[in-house]
Amino acid sequence: MLLNNLKTAWKQLKVINAIPLIESNEILSIIEEHENLNNNKIYRVLYRLVIFLFMAILCQGG
Repeated sequence: MLLNNLKTAWKQLKVINAIPLIESNEILSIIEEHENLNNNKIYRVLYRLVIFLFMAILCQGG
């Protein structure tokens, strides 16, 4: 039996066993955090827009 024929299968087995299993709760928490980050980004943009408009109105000198 040639051991060289088994090298690729052994490497693949080592790679598969090295990957940790991810539970569904972890995946859902990652997705939820991403949605919260998008909401925070929208609020930041709106807040900056309101501040900009406020400053633009107040700083009109004449």
